Amino acid sequence: MRFRVEDGEPFQRISPADVGLPLKRDDMMPAADVEVTLADIMRHEAQRAFNLELGLLIRGRLMCLGGDDHVLPVTMHHLVWALKIPTRELSQLYAAAREDRDAVAGAYPDYAILMHSL
Repeated sequence: MRFRVEDGEPFQRISPADVGLPLKRDDMMPAADVEVTLADIMRHEAQRAFNLELGLLIRGRLMCLGGDDHVLPVTMHHLVWALKIPTRELSQLYAAAREDRDAVAGAYPDYAILMHSL
């Protein structure tokens, strides 16, 4: 979703369903102190601004800590959170993907696309 102002009037645009969620991937294994680097990255992600006109109101960053250990911080603009997009559903989809079973995406099918791509 994008938000703009034209002629002094605010409006929103819904992005096409195939836009997806930007997911940056990082290999944390070369880091000297993984915990400090991880904390720095998460702090940076939390402080990074969102561009309402571009519409990327939610972003993820998959960080490989080694082997099968990963951290996936998901940063949402407060507008997304205010729309009550449930973190619980994202967790359920993730659990289903880990267990290699189908999951129902409910009202938020974009998360199913995200989890399928991991």
